[in-house]
Amino acid sequence: MPAYELHPAPSDSPACDPITGLPSRARLLDALQRMLEDARRTGCPVAVLNIRLVGRDPRSAVDGAAPLLRDSADLVRMIIRDCGLAARVSGDDFAVALAEVRHPSVALGTARRLHRALRGLHGSAGHIGVALYPDDALDAEALIRAAERATPTMDAVGYARAPIQTG
Repeated sequence: MPAYELHPAPSDSPACDPITGLPSRARLLDALQRMLEDARRTGCPVAVLNIRLVGRDPRSAVDGAAPLLRDSADLVRMIIRDCGLAARVSGDDFAVALAEVRHPSVALGTARRLHRALRGLHGSAGHIGVALYPDDALDAEALIRAAERATPTMDAVGYARAPIQTG
């Protein structure tokens, strides 16, 4: 995977999430847009994984959940260190952008590794949604939204669909 440097953040948006140290959604969008430009030239798909931590109220981030968010971010960074970019996109959601995904199984394999590692970290694994360019969306923001929509949610009785879903 080519290196996708994070460009300096615009002055009106934060460069990094203050809790996790991960890039902001705006910085991920910038890098993802460059990945998509390369993908249009090369024909290699790009994947976005949306990781939603489960089992706690996302509004509690200011009430002692910062260590869990930091530990989760560190784990995500470690797993994708050479193959993608991660960002904290909202509350308990992280996004991972993977360039040059030769086959959907590569994105699903990364999602499985993240799922297992998160379960080991805090007992309840995150739910992960996967979206692929060009199948699920054609621009950076739409690709992130497609991954968010694919992320399993808790149903009325408290059980989730399969922990990993595709767009």
